[in-house]
Amino acid sequence: MERLGCLYLTFLNHPNGLSFSKIRDNLAPAYSGDPESARRKFERDKDELRLLGLDLEHFPDGQALPNGNLARGHIYVPRNEFEKLPDLKMSAEEASALSAVLLYAIENTKDERNAELYRSAATKLLYRDPSLLSRGSSQDFWAPSESFVDHLAPIRSAIRKRLLLEIEYPDKELGSSIRLVEGRGLISHRGRWCLVGFARDANAIRYFYLDRIVSVNVTKTQFRADPRFNIKEHTLHPLTLSIHEAAVIDLLLHEEGKEAMVDFLSGIPDNRVKFGNEKNAARIQLRIKTTNKEALFSFMFRNPGVVVQIGPEDIRKDYLNYIARIRSQYGANP
Repeated sequence: MERLGCLYLTFLNHPNGLSFSKIRDNLAPAYSGDPESARRKFERDKDELRLLGLDLEHFPDGQALPNGNLARGHIYVPRNEFEKLPDLKMSAEEASALSAVLLYAIENTKDERNAELYRSAATKLLYRDPSLLSRGSSQDFWAPSESFVDHLAPIRSAIRKRLLLEIEYPDKELGSSIRLVEGRGLISHRGRWCLVGFARDANAIRYFYLDRIVSVNVTKTQFRADPRFNIKEHTLHPLTLSIHEAAVIDLLLHEEGKEAMVDFLSGIPDNRVKFGNEKNAARIQLRIKTTNKEALFSFMFRNPGVVVQIGPEDIRKDYLNYIARIRSQYGANP
């Protein structure tokens, strides 16, 4: 969904069309790997965009474009003109109030389609004013949902007794289906609970958020424990998502930013984070091991001034490329 949103915004800022090579430059993480495989992936995304109201016309190399020029490479041009609303002007108090309403709605809606719309609106609002997220923890914005409480006790009992669970859980197609799950353990992050279990249909470990579970049935079928499983290796923190190869990142923090960083890092296993000493009392050294460095980059982007220095050099270049990509995609000023 995030990739489709970025694509939509990219074409919104380039109504005359873009070459596929330019799209890959703007969305490098989304279309990495072999160029032809990446283009096929984009073709599938193009079909999804059509369902969202953005129909792209493909002009192969050498074909005449609507503006009379010849296409160089694969060019994609929106068929219909975009209708743009005037820029929404709000005071700081109005923006803060709107963000609170949106975030509360995201947590409490039972309609996944509406939740996606709320998330999209919240993302756009927070892009306009990233400081909305740094004015307090998420708990300051909305009351946590209690919809998971009814599921917590039976799931805990099933895990302890090693009984197979029948879970009705939402699908990508906005419906739901029954999953047979061998419960391995429970984890939580910022008040949100998640079942870590072996899904028999997928033959793999999967995460099931308790506040998204429609119904739970504890069967009488027992399963064998997996001696290789360790619940301590699982966490909901974004830095642990396996998007990139594991990287060690060195940071130098301003002392005033330590609290914000500690809040961001809460929930990561201890062996992934290490604080150090710095001769300058106003600076704090920090070493992070992560498989999702862009989650850290996003935090730095939303909290300017917290991180004074980032290394090693290849990571610093990745961060600068990340900032350049954000500015290119959304037309942000330097």
